[in-house]
Amino acid sequence: MKSNWHCSNCGRPIRARVSILRGMGPICWLKTGGHVQMDLVDELSLDIVDLTFDEKTRDIVFHQDPHDPGRCHFNIPHRIVKHSPTGMSWGYGGSGPSDFAINILSWFTDPAHATDPSIYHKFKFDVVATMPPQGGVIPGDHIRQWLADHDVPGL
Repeated sequence: MKSNWHCSNCGRPIRARVSILRGMGPICWLKTGGHVQMDLVDELSLDIVDLTFDEKTRDIVFHQDPHDPGRCHFNIPHRIVKHSPTGMSWGYGGSGPSDFAINILSWFTDPAHATDPSIYHKFKFDVVATMPPQGGVIPGDHIRQWLADHDVPGL
């Protein structure tokens, strides 16, 4: 099967949904401290909804798996792992939402601002922690407005 997705680290084709979501193949993921167990669980999942990132709107889409409420799906990868090696989350103020906030901001501002704790923690509490348990959509325009309101330069 041909893949249109490639590892952001080595450029090799990637096919597994979890690899596509994080933007990195399993070997490169291991080299950056990723966990094989999570890869195996995700690669064995048979019922995954495709969430595509729209470059034009830059809306962030995420939801709980209807068949397994413990699983979450995102239209952006977990590329920057700072607090939560097991994944991103929302609806509270913990490590999963911190990583989700960082990864959202990485699509809208430079890496230095996206990983600045004074910025991503504020974004986490203002936006990510307030999202409903089932998931939802954070419009790209809303994120750009939040950045402007907080004097954070956008891309």
